[in-house]
Amino acid sequence: MPNDGFYFAQITDIHIGNNNLNGAAARRNLGWALTEIANWSPRPRCILATADLVCSGRRDELAEFARIAGDSTVPIHALPANHDLWGEPDASAWLDLIGPVRQTVDLDDLRIVLFQDIHRREDGTSYAGLSDEELAWMDARLGAWPRGRAAVAFHAPIREGAGDYHGVWRRSNASEFLGVLRRHDVLAALTGHWHRVNEWRIDGVRLINAGALVGWQWTGIPPYYSFPVRPGYMLYHYDTGRLRTFWRELTQQEQRPPVQVLVVGVGGVHVGGPRPQVCPPHVFSRVPIRVQTCAPKERVERVEWALVHGDWRPMERSFDGLWQDWEAILDPAEFRAGAHVLAVRAVCGGKPCAYDAVPLSLSEGPSPPPAAVVPGREQVFELFYLPE
Repeated sequence: MPNDGFYFAQITDIHIGNNNLNGAAARRNLGWALTEIANWSPRPRCILATADLVCSGRRDELAEFARIAGDSTVPIHALPANHDLWGEPDASAWLDLIGPVRQTVDLDDLRIVLFQDIHRREDGTSYAGLSDEELAWMDARLGAWPRGRAAVAFHAPIREGAGDYHGVWRRSNASEFLGVLRRHDVLAALTGHWHRVNEWRIDGVRLINAGALVGWQWTGIPPYYSFPVRPGYMLYHYDTGRLRTFWRELTQQEQRPPVQVLVVGVGGVHVGGPRPQVCPPHVFSRVPIRVQTCAPKERVERVEWALVHGDWRPMERSFDGLWQDWEAILDPAEFRAGAHVLAVRAVCGGKPCAYDAVPLSLSEGPSPPPAAVVPGREQVFELFYLPE
């Protein structure tokens, strides 16, 4: 266990209320997450709740969230988005039951600035952006922090697409906002909204996207309108300017939580999630493989990886805390070019105890990027059988 630094957690997209995504699952998942976060040792210092806490934004839904969250022994700092506000004529219910729409949380030498990024137009549609006053407030809160580093937390991730920014940030002042973050050398932007786990850099700013505590992803495609993915929350470890992340999946096996192993990155490519979704990487030259494990009731002795059945290779542990980070080097020259499955397994008590896998492709010969995301949307991928 590292002696330095501290932990905090992020929950997002909980969607308490009556809706076709979750039913009672949202209430159950919130209770499980708050209990597990409080039982970690060392205990995370706080929980960031990055919006869509409820579904329809009605006062009764916000009151239900507040009732469940009121049992948390870890402080919760929340920000609102469209789902939290669109059921009432203004933000009065949020202010009464949850708290401010923007705030600053200081944890030792780390400052976290939380703010509302999604607003409603008169026609009822939503958009993301910051007014001049909000930008000035953000600039002042970041500039008035002489003690160390800072992060910002808001709801909708910022990503470029089709010559503009994707989704609710389209035709926004995102570039100006990112310029403020760059000028203050912000460590990271912490977001939710997409019900996906991923990480990328946007205009020089590290952006971390956390998956949904409710699990489901909205598709809008009938007859089901949504797709099931694994629910969870994000854990962070901060130490002298370094911010580590871990996607923690929830489980119903409360007495003996299973071992979790996840392929996180190949080269500079984050392979995405939550499972069964992946972002398949294309590898051109030697790259590091990054894997994470978490075993609340077990001890992970080692982690191994393979592209070929039976050829399990060891990984080196690089971090040991509430979770463990593992690394190895993949050299495509050692394998045939083409499509492969990168499988990893955690070993506990001398036996494999958990698996994960992602598809990837290898190319012959070098290319300027060591690895890149395969063009197109994420894939749905699960191991059909256990590798030998």
